Amino acid sequence: SNSARSGVTTSRLNRTTIALVFLGNAILTGESPADVVKSFKTNFIATWMKGAQFWPLCHYLGTYRLELMYQPLFAHIASMYWNGVLSIAANKSKQE
Repeated sequence: SNSARSGVTTSRLNRTTIALVFLGNAILTGESPADVVKSFKTNFIATWMKGAQFWPLCHYLGTYRLELMYQPLFAHIASMYWNGVLSIAANKSKQE
């Protein structure tokens, strides 16, 4: 069901994706382990909460409110937006 899918996405997959993006960004930019820990402590929960608000709405709209032919387009646009949110969050400590 849609609510079960949203629950799994929000509770497990979303956290894993956010952690991988933060970690990958840290490796690629050469951050120290202390900076990685600081970034996780300051940005991870806030980013996860944004995802917990964003993805259930996207799942609902994509599943119940859009015609089948528009669902993939909507999912890709939502994913592009979410990747932008993750990029901003992963680089937030570098901007300050």
